Order: sequence, then C-alpha cells, then structure tokens
Amino acid sequence: MFSTAPADQYTTVRGIRTRYWTSGQGGTPILLIHGLGGSVESWIRNVQALGEHHLVYAPDLPGFGRAEKVISAPRTFATFAEFIRAFMDQEGIDKAHLVGSSMGGGVSLQFAIDFPERLDKLVLVASAGVGESKPHRFYRLAALPLIGEWLTRPSREGAAESWRVCLYNPELLTDELVDRAYELYSLPGASRAFLATTRALLGPLGPRDAVLRPIREGLATITAPTLIVWGREDEVLPVSGAYAGAECIANARLHIFERCGHLPHFEFAEEFNALLSDFLQH
Repeated sequence: MFSTAPADQYTTVRGIRTRYWTSGQGGTPILLIHGLGGSVESWIRNVQALGEHHLVYAPDLPGFGRAEKVISAPRTFATFAEFIRAFMDQEGIDKAHLVGSSMGGGVSLQFAIDFPERLDKLVLVASAGVGESKPHRFYRLAALPLIGEWLTRPSREGAAESWRVCLYNPELLTDELVDRAYELYSLPGASRAFLATTRALLGPLGPRDAVLRPIREGLATITAPTLIVWGREDEVLPVSGAYAGAECIANARLHIFERCGHLPHFEFAEEFNALLSDFLQH
C-alpha cells in the first residue's frame, strides 16, 4: 500500500517543518486535512486516485505524522486553520477546496469562517465542530493527567487499537497500517504533541467550549458549497453530527455511508473518491 504512496516532501511553514504529499496537476487544488492523532497516511487510499483529475495536497499538521513536534505552540482550530492558510501561501495556492477529516473537519470549518476568500468548496468527513455528541472515551480519558500518558505509551497494540476504533470493517486493518502507525507514534515527542493537542481541544467531559464557540457562532456565515460525509456506525463522532451540520450550514448536502466507521474515505475509498470528484466538478 505505502509502496505506491507519493514521495514525502518537506517545507517550513511559520517556522515549523512539516511533511506533505502531493499528486496531480491543474484546476483548483484540494487540501486534505487529517484528524487528531492522524497524518498524511490516513489519506493513503485517496491522494493518488484524486490526483488523476485534480491537484492534491495532504500536509501533516504541526505535531503529527512527520511534522515537527512543537509542544509550546497554541493548539486550537483557529491556529491550525492559520497554519493551513500559511501552507497555501508557501505553496502559491490562492484558493483551494478543503477536505477535513474529524479534527481536520473542525480546522476546515474554522478556515471557512476566518478565510472565506481562500476557500472554494468545503468537504467535512465525520467532522469535529458540529453537533453536541462527545467524542470516543479514549480521547476524553487522554485529556486527564497521568491517564493520558499511560494510554498513549507507544506500542504496536496501541497503534492497532487506534485504527480499530475508527474502522467498522476489521478486515481492512493490515499489518502494514499498524507498523506505519506504530513507527509514527514512536517518534520522539509524538505522544507529548498528541496530548498537548488533545488537552487543548478536549476535557474529560468533551470539547472545550472556548474552542467550539467560534465555530458554532460562525457556522451560519459559511456560504461555500459544502458536502458532509459520515459513516453510519461511527464510534468516534456519532452520525448525529452529520445531521446537525446539515441544518446549520446553508449550502450543505449530506452523504451517509452504511456499515462504515469514522474513516469513510478509507473504508469506502473508491466510492468516496468518486463522490468527492463529482461534488467538486459540479
């Protein structure tokens, strides 16, 4: 699977060195933004396929994947959205389609609110920032002192579990996926960076109001055509968020994948890629 992945490329954005994948050429670029604890690897089944008809970028957010593990920097949807804007400036991208998964969806929503002139179309995949549901208990427990440190000790079983909780179909979990996740989670500073971000966004009872409030207050201002995609059996962020988002965003359409967990773009990659391409082209 990873033998066919785009080559790792690196750039420095606002003083932070980060990795990204890119594929394709021409048209309005697509930016794929991963979720909490994720990396460009979460888009392994999308980047090359989408690159057949689009110019695609997938960056590692600060602290994740192979990006620099900066601990002291503020970690909110707004600061990550600013990072994406700066990445676009760095790569000479004036305007883009944003596709955000989970936490990356929250980042994309904040980007749509803060930088509407830089956004063409918006795609939210099991997105944070919409609805009232609490995320999976693992993330809420990780927000607690000591417990979080214990839960995020790098291990191969922990890497496997991080994928299991996101997938409805366990047959999609391969040794190659687990090995790559374990390698990334074992990088120096990776656990600290994950916990710093988790605790900035969440408490043990759920999302922090100060983080979500700017999104909730700004949802009605989003005018970009929006596609909301969710898995019916999502255990990380329940599907109720999909319907809440569709009610709050004026120009939104909704697609629910049946028998699907938190990563529709991975579990139903071929269908997702076709859905996305159709949405962006019409």
